[in-house]
Amino acid sequence: MNPNDLATKYRLLNSSFKKTMIYHIGIDAGFFTEYTYMLHAMLYCLQHKIQFKLYSDDANFGWEKGWEDCFAPFCEQVHEPFHHTYNTHRLPSWQALMQDKKLSKTKLLKWKLKVTCKNIIGKALAFFTYGKPVLLNFQVTFNPNQRFHILELGIDGDYLHTFQKLTEITWKLNDTTAQECRQFAATLQLPPQYAGCQIRGGDKITETNLFLLKKFYPEINPADCLLKDFPQASVLPIPGRGRVATKFMQGNLKL
Repeated sequence: MNPNDLATKYRLLNSSFKKTMIYHIGIDAGFFTEYTYMLHAMLYCLQHKIQFKLYSDDANFGWEKGWEDCFAPFCEQVHEPFHHTYNTHRLPSWQALMQDKKLSKTKLLKWKLKVTCKNIIGKALAFFTYGKPVLLNFQVTFNPNQRFHILELGIDGDYLHTFQKLTEITWKLNDTTAQECRQFAATLQLPPQYAGCQIRGGDKITETNLFLLKKFYPEINPADCLLKDFPQASVLPIPGRGRVATKFMQGNLKL
């Protein structure tokens, strides 16, 4: 079964369900966090026989069409603007919020109450807009520690197996983006065999201790990691941070 066949089977299965969820992607987190949340919602819908639809008009990783700026569509999309304000991610429980030591309990309670009110308004707007009850983001509950069975899509395994299947359905670049990626990759003049490593810029080093690259990839020659070998790195907003991170990952800098 190739990915295209799997995507077709997903469309047919998804469209056969009567209940509906509209998932809002690209709200306020990084792309891969938002993408993972979306896959969790898709899996929740498959398990409960709910049709999954997508709202991405305001996605924080898009610029015009949302999901379709970079990717090919895999399900029906909706465009009602109320999702921007009233279709939000699920917040932690009251009990979990009260355990947060960083913010005052008063601020946390106000935040939770405000979002709860938005959720109620969102459900009402969805009902009047679509003429039936519709599930929104905050209603998704997900537990990865289980075995998943969606035999119509060849899913019968643990979380990692299931996650891979859902990426086969969703992770397909549109023609324009795929062509741009191929053209950019061609300018790198990469050898037939190479190792790639992404180092997040910004304040990651203030959040956790970094690991040495050579600890995990001892066969990599440090010279292969120098930014001067990649002229494209000069377009980064703060290339100095990249150089510092590179030296640290090579073990040539102590912080």
